[in-house]
Amino acid sequence: MKLRVTVTAGGEPGRVWEFAESATVRVGASAAGEVVLAGDEWVAATHCALYWGDGGWRVRDLGEGGGTWRNGVGVTDEALASGDVVQCGRTQVRVEWETERAEAAGGVGEGSERDPRAEALATLRVLPGRLYAVLDAAKDPEVLQLLRRSGYRYECLYTGWAREVYGEAAPYLVQLRRNGRLLEQLLAYQQGVFLLSEEPMVKLARGLRRCLLVVHPEYSIVIARWYCGSACAAFVSTEVGSAIKRAGALSVWSWSLGERPALHQLGE
Repeated sequence: MKLRVTVTAGGEPGRVWEFAESATVRVGASAAGEVVLAGDEWVAATHCALYWGDGGWRVRDLGEGGGTWRNGVGVTDEALASGDVVQCGRTQVRVEWETERAEAAGGVGEGSERDPRAEALATLRVLPGRLYAVLDAAKDPEVLQLLRRSGYRYECLYTGWAREVYGEAAPYLVQLRRNGRLLEQLLAYQQGVFLLSEEPMVKLARGLRRCLLVVHPEYSIVIARWYCGSACAAFVSTEVGSAIKRAGALSVWSWSLGERPALHQLGE
């Protein structure tokens, strides 16, 4: 499977390289490498390598720079999927390939393998209303780094002393652009929660904060972590789900990249 590497952000956007299946592709600032990312001071001389192993293309961080990212998540040595975005420094490249059979057929046939991420992306892009994601920094410490690099506006759902003390592990609300890279990157995570709303972010965040505290008959008040993907379905079927709707959510969607990846609307 021939590998195609395209610069999508930073450096020289639009520049393309192609490599044979057997190649080991060194990516970095050095002219001795196969993919040279010029003009980015954050890229190491030999930053990462793309190589063929275990029946597919992989990426390996070479430890010389500040880390290598696949779809917004830091990696050391990971398998790649066609269409993934690899980031070195401030430069992003998209890696793509096609099987010889697909190239010969001129595209993807009926017998092709289903792509749940592409299906979820297509669904979220056409849903009515403003598209938001609620991210759980306690579940994944990379969440805050991803948000800070994205350039998007976001709101911490903790306020006051709670934000000061627990901000690094708090839930965050971010408004997504339907054709932006951040939406694609979030679908690379194992779990996620998406909301549709007509409300502006500040107003929606204010309403969602009221959904974090639930009166419990035995423990008085508890924190409801409904924004955790694995627990969201259970919470949405309770009074918490009604509170989320009152906060301004038109619909709530749960994404899971588990054994059977799928996007589900909750509380229909």
